[in-house]
Amino acid sequence: MESSCTSCLSCLFFLIFVVFIINLLISKSSKKSGRSKKNAGASSKTSGRVRMEPVKWLGTGNSFKIKDYLVIDQLVYWSDSSNHIPEASCIDLKLPVSNPGTITSELGYWPEYSRMSPAQRANYLLWLTGGCKSPLSDIGYAFVYFYGLERRALVDGKDLDTITLETLRLLRTYASSASFNSYLRAFLLFITVKNRFESIDETELIYLLGDGLTGLGEEAFRVLLAWFYNNKRPVSADYALEIAGRDLRSPRSVVTERAREQFQKLFAMKYAARFPQGMFLKAAVREYTIEYRPASPSLLKLTRSGDLSCSLSITNVLGIQSQFKPLVEIWGQCIEELRAYSREIAKGPGSDEAAVYRALPEALKAERDHPDKLIWADLAASNINEEGYACLKISALPGIADKPALDAKLTLSRSRELALTANEVGFLIVPDPRVTGRVYAHGDTVALLKPRKDAFLPENPAYSSALFLLELGTVIAAADGEIDHMEIANITGFLETLLNLSLDERRLLKAYRSLLEAKPPSLSGLSKRLKSSLTPPQLEIVGRYLVGIAAANGVITTEELAAIRRIYRYLDLDPSTLDGLLLDLGGKSGSAVEIQTGKRASREDGKFPAVQEGPVVLNDDLLRKILAETAEVSNMLGEVLKASEDEESPQSGSPVSINSTGPSSTAGVEAVLDTQEVTDERLAELDARYHCPLKEILSKNQYTRLEFDDLARRYGLMPAALVDAVNCWSDEFLGDFLIEEGDVYSVNTSLMGGEQ
Repeated sequence: MESSCTSCLSCLFFLIFVVFIINLLISKSSKKSGRSKKNAGASSKTSGRVRMEPVKWLGTGNSFKIKDYLVIDQLVYWSDSSNHIPEASCIDLKLPVSNPGTITSELGYWPEYSRMSPAQRANYLLWLTGGCKSPLSDIGYAFVYFYGLERRALVDGKDLDTITLETLRLLRTYASSASFNSYLRAFLLFITVKNRFESIDETELIYLLGDGLTGLGEEAFRVLLAWFYNNKRPVSADYALEIAGRDLRSPRSVVTERAREQFQKLFAMKYAARFPQGMFLKAAVREYTIEYRPASPSLLKLTRSGDLSCSLSITNVLGIQSQFKPLVEIWGQCIEELRAYSREIAKGPGSDEAAVYRALPEALKAERDHPDKLIWADLAASNINEEGYACLKISALPGIADKPALDAKLTLSRSRELALTANEVGFLIVPDPRVTGRVYAHGDTVALLKPRKDAFLPENPAYSSALFLLELGTVIAAADGEIDHMEIANITGFLETLLNLSLDERRLLKAYRSLLEAKPPSLSGLSKRLKSSLTPPQLEIVGRYLVGIAAANGVITTEELAAIRRIYRYLDLDPSTLDGLLLDLGGKSGSAVEIQTGKRASREDGKFPAVQEGPVVLNDDLLRKILAETAEVSNMLGEVLKASEDEESPQSGSPVSINSTGPSSTAGVEAVLDTQEVTDERLAELDARYHCPLKEILSKNQYTRLEFDDLARRYGLMPAALVDAVNCWSDEFLGDFLIEEGDVYSVNTSLMGGEQ
């Protein structure tokens, strides 16, 4: 009995096991069959014994009618079966459609045709038969239509050109929806790379990817760079600018937006200089993967189940960041060179056009004319003389003509600015305060010349020496109250030949000669400058030069000799040295001396010969030796005049005098600054010498010009330099100018958060 029961149980367990195995095999077979049908894009799903019907593509040359709507040639899927595969865009002819009208309910996220109300379907069909271009109250209708385009391209892989053009049309028609545009752009990017990346050209690629470089998303930009790499094409300046702008290493500044056009031009110039053939890109070994997320809920399910792949790989150009370092450097250089220009244009419509022009980098100035160029040209043309240059009063020049005080002097900085403007509008100017170190007065006369090539600042030390030596010679020539024009001409020619001046420098020297003949320089002024710059032995060489210049025309008149004696007194030179030099030349001190070429009588016992009556004989060798020293005098003056110019104050031409109420010297200023504790981290980016004056500036909201000038000078600073330094720093780290210039100086203390 027990044996029989055991046998029955064993049979029962065996039967159960067999049934389990059979069911398992049937289940696996069913799943495998279903997956295979899905991948084929046909009716793939079974529910019981009912077979799912595929959806139909309408396309060109076909039509269907639903209620009163005849749909012709549209890019849509449709079905006349209630049992079709899941497709959100499919127009099911079995579903009810009412009349179109105003509908308060929205389609919601991931809309589907099957979930629309009858009235919503009517609205959709009306829009569809109208060409899919009329305004939409709900962008969901356009999404449903787009789902069909997605399926046709990604699942069926057909009509790609037609789908691309239709997608672009939808983008232009319904540009106001950011979400809709985002999906369509991503779709275009994916199908372009997947199907046409090898054959598409640059213009079409840019058109498909977006409306412009700046609007490209990261993946679209990666695709663009990959295209350049794959086609072995160098990137142009526009692409290089975009690469640098997206690089996190590139400094951020208001300059790039405030002076956008100038920034782009300057970047292009520097890029062309650095990469004449353009930059060829490099790529990392590991590729970059692009993932596309379908808008259609039907396709989204297929990607999640693994039945539809929406990923592909492209060349990874951004994988090698080191190649873009030169572009980052160019970006930073452009910002620095345009800071001054940015500050000028930030002043708005009332900004000085000449100052705006002057703030431009030199490379950009060549592309535009100075705003005052025509005014200067007209002035020069109406005042040109037979020698080919124009003589003009300072008071008549643009920017000065509205100043009625003719006896007033300009500051050195304003004088230099005026000379710079002359160069910028295409003229050479003499005298030039950048060469002479002396300021203009309203009543002064200057000469303007057109250069042979470009206008320039003569930086040849021999030229500046020649001007000064000509001034000294003019003092001697004008000593008798009437200038000997031939003598001045001889001096000029002598300097031109000896100092090897360029053609334009010679023209400037001749023009300056005419100005000096009309208004000889001040003897006291010249001697004071010499005395402050030269050592006694150097001054003695200058004295010998003056005697040689006076004797060069064969005669030293009583008046010339008196002028030379005055210069010797001004320079604190021993008058007996002059007497000895005159006797060596063969003349008589104290009276008119006529010099004639010939040999001089010999000395006896080392003594000078007795004074002779009438003409005397010139020691020709000594005169040549004296005049030959002119080159030495020129070199010496060139060095000391340059040094004295560098040391002059940019406002007055003399060393800065610091108010006794403030630091007594530059060292004192530094000592005061060293004791100040930097409590604001932002100040770490500001030069330490401006910390103390900035702290005082922030103590109130407004200053008169006199008050601000006094404040700046108490710290040994020029007001303009102080404003520029503080505003440059605040513009970069506080986002705006701290000090606004006008009739008064206004201080925006709120930028510092009230901290003073």
